[in-house]
Amino acid sequence: MTARVPTHLSHRVLGYAAVELSPQATLLRFYAAMLVGAVITLFVCPQFGVGPLGGGHGIAHWVMAYGAFACGAFCSAFFVGTGTLCAVLVLNRSQWSWVWRHHFGLTVPPFAVAFIALMGIKLLGGLSSIHETPLFYLAWLITGPVTCWLILRTMKVVKPI
Repeated sequence: MTARVPTHLSHRVLGYAAVELSPQATLLRFYAAMLVGAVITLFVCPQFGVGPLGGGHGIAHWVMAYGAFACGAFCSAFFVGTGTLCAVLVLNRSQWSWVWRHHFGLTVPPFAVAFIALMGIKLLGGLSSIHETPLFYLAWLITGPVTCWLILRTMKVVKPI
């Protein structure tokens, strides 16, 4: 006697296998969504001299009063958090599962490279500001991956794999 596998279970297993064997589409969706979230933050944060809407320091004005570390942590959490939430919204269940299993490999190295590249471009372009210190940058590097992990971890509970 053979047992028949329910259709929904079969589709789920095939989805997981497809992502595992060829993760390029998942990576593209994940990074594209992260990029969209990052661009959105530029309209409200003064980080790269593009925003914020309404001028001045925007929402960062209140955080800057607490020092460079707090400002860097807030900016990083907002920047990375917005991108991560966008990514979570566009991934299907099997892609989401794959991202969860590989989250540090997907977020930490690219985040570090992007951070160094963007801050280098910013400094070369003369867009530095007085609140940016080594402590600000340290907060950015610590808070970004932690924020991403916390959002992914929370979504794992809210949107079970």
